[in-house]
Amino acid sequence: MIGSFQEFHSLFLHQFSNSKKHRNTELSLFSIHQKEGEPLKEYLQRFNKAALEVSTATQKVKTNAFAQGLLDGDFFKSLAKKPATKFDTLLARVAKYINMEDAKHLREKDGERRGRRTRMKEYVCCEKARGTGPYLEYEIDKDKNVKNPGPGSLVRNISGPSMTGKAKLMTHLGKT
Repeated sequence: MIGSFQEFHSLFLHQFSNSKKHRNTELSLFSIHQKEGEPLKEYLQRFNKAALEVSTATQKVKTNAFAQGLLDGDFFKSLAKKPATKFDTLLARVAKYINMEDAKHLREKDGERRGRRTRMKEYVCCEKARGTGPYLEYEIDKDKNVKNPGPGSLVRNISGPSMTGKAKLMTHLGKT
């Protein structure tokens, strides 16, 4: 039971003093690290958010804290070769590496999309069975059997090295 207002005041302050938000210091910036697999862009966003809460952080402290938190990657190696002296300079340099990471990611996504299409079917070039003429692409199934193009097949005329008949094609595939 609370006997006086003074006792209530003391208990209240004791209870809620731990819930008071503490101000971040420059040292707290050194605890921010790039996570494994995290792109530079996301690490920079997290770091900048924390740096905004530390009003006393100097350019040099921000630069050193950001560099110390980097994983061993291309940008880290670049900073090791030529350290940045100002945070603004570091931001300009990291922007180039972020663009490079984005371009690399897009290229990998595009390559995966193309790769699926080209891996679906394997084709080989062969001349028509009757004399010379345009070359056709014959589909090869997973067992390396040649499928003759039938009516309604998606067969494209192509140009390529001379090969006559299905027998040579089978020899080429090691199916003699």
